[in-house]
Amino acid sequence: MAEPDDNGFVKRGFYLFGAMALLVAVVLGIIFIKPDQPEPIDVKDLPAHASKPGWKIRYNATITLLRRGSAQVPWSIVREMLDEKQQLKNSEFQRPDGRAVADEAQARSFVIATLKALVEWKRRLAEAGMNIDDVKALSEIRADIEPLAKSPIPELQRHALETQRALVK
Repeated sequence: MAEPDDNGFVKRGFYLFGAMALLVAVVLGIIFIKPDQPEPIDVKDLPAHASKPGWKIRYNATITLLRRGSAQVPWSIVREMLDEKQQLKNSEFQRPDGRAVADEAQARSFVIATLKALVEWKRRLAEAGMNIDDVKALSEIRADIEPLAKSPIPELQRHALETQRALVK
């Protein structure tokens, strides 16, 4: 007749086997189940031409003016910077096989930097006691931010919503 297991080796073995099976299931789930990712951008949907040469310099200067709370902000450039498709066209490059591909990370980084700079601009003006409603282009800027707030890219959407809230107050 079988002797009882006084030390619980069999029971601990089953627990260990169950834990290992659970670990294998989790690892396989991580490997094979991919979250929904947005569709890659089709280059045919982008504007015909990239921005004029020197666009990176203009964009960096505009972001600097926004962060300082300047009254000399070139709003037409800000609107261009908030145009996601234009930024995708600006960041386009040729792959070795000859296909044109947009660098989505770089393009969205310019848009996000602009959104952050707008929040800082609003904060600086509020500290100076100025009213942002005096800026004529603000209604157009708010309209440009609206599609970004509905973006399927979570980080872009989050920054756009933060900017909308900041510009409303």
